[in-house]
Amino acid sequence: ARNPWSAPTTELWAPTGSLVANVIRDSQPGWRFAHPTMIDAYVGHINTPEFLHLLIEGFDTDALLTRTTCGETGFTNATVLLEPVWPTVIDRLDATLKNSELGWRAHHRCKSYLATQCVPAFQRLYLQRHPDLLDRLSQPGLRLEVDPGNDLIASLHRNGVLPEHTRADFVRSLIDYCIDGTDGAVLWDSRFRKMLTSQEEHTLRTRLLSDVVPYPHSVLDNFTSWFDSDEDAAEFTQPLEEFAEALIAEFEGDEIVYAAARALEQARWRWVSDQGWSDEEPDDSWRYDAPRVTRPLAHGNRSVFDDLVEDPS
Repeated sequence: ARNPWSAPTTELWAPTGSLVANVIRDSQPGWRFAHPTMIDAYVGHINTPEFLHLLIEGFDTDALLTRTTCGETGFTNATVLLEPVWPTVIDRLDATLKNSELGWRAHHRCKSYLATQCVPAFQRLYLQRHPDLLDRLSQPGLRLEVDPGNDLIASLHRNGVLPEHTRADFVRSLIDYCIDGTDGAVLWDSRFRKMLTSQEEHTLRTRLLSDVVPYPHSVLDNFTSWFDSDEDAAEFTQPLEEFAEALIAEFEGDEIVYAAARALEQARWRWVSDQGWSDEEPDDSWRYDAPRVTRPLAHGNRSVFDDLVEDPS
């Protein structure tokens, strides 16, 4: 049987140890280059339609994910893999995702590859092969900003590949996470904010005013319910400061919102102190420059919840 990742020329047997090395991968013997730079030199000779499948099958997972793109995506110093070999690429990605021995980093890297190094046509083909993937992606992973599945679904949306029902389910969860204090990244991360329709924007802002501003302590309670006593309390609750800053920016000039955000910040530091953290609240901790705001700020108005929030003075 053909070993799909063995060296394609018998001349490689002679320089074993200098140019190539004999190794075991996926329980099969084969060859790999002794140094990664040799891959670049070899690509120039084998990067033709009739031999390109040998290149793809011969890459180890790391080389495939860092040195190739499926279609022209603008990455520099990358081998552009064309449509005839995409099914082979998908087979390699599937093998990686099914291999539990590779660990979560390799699995995350595969999702990042799909999000950033593949053109929309490849993404469509991948979804055709994996129709159940959309159901899994429709529920955002935490933390929102670093989960590669969230980056993938945002990429599918930008590329016009994401079905509307999946987008709607994902956005609904983003808004719920923001309102209950689990993760407010939809307020400041442009990847997620751009997924919202104008009606969903209205829903988000309305719920912030009705469910968050009058009850800032509930945000703290919900967020800290995930706290592990082995963690650093101040570091763990740092996202709440970012949430408060984003809330101020979202309703710029609204004194009631400002008071609620400040109450959240003060409650955060009291909670940190209660966990045995010795440092006091820094004097300059209350800054609302909101450097990460990614949308035009709304003009502030006194809200209908003026009488529900304690006067900051």
